[in-house]
Amino acid sequence: MNSKIFASTAVLALAALGGTTPALAGSSEPDTTPPAAAANYNCYGFHLVSPSRWEGGCSVASGQIRTITYCSDGSNRVGGWIGARQDPWFVYGDCGAYLVQNSGFIVETRG
Repeated sequence: MNSKIFASTAVLALAALGGTTPALAGSSEPDTTPPAAAANYNCYGFHLVSPSRWEGGCSVASGQIRTITYCSDGSNRVGGWIGARQDPWFVYGDCGAYLVQNSGFIVETRG
């Protein structure tokens, strides 16, 4: 079963970005493959760069995660699945010409 963590734009605006510069996580189409178990991960430093974009970092110890961003035009921006590695990942959501919704984004996991 997928595990989801919700974050609001208020939380995004208050968090401070960590010291290590994480690597970039790309985007992809949603994958409907059911997960085996939740991932082991830690995300931090979420903040709004602009009204249409947020950024942060995630360290993944096991499994995989991706972010889903909710935009004011009613669409969702789905990031690609990223997995375990030594260096943290740079994660973001960008709504282009639209605003990040007050509901913000979620982190979705799979084992």
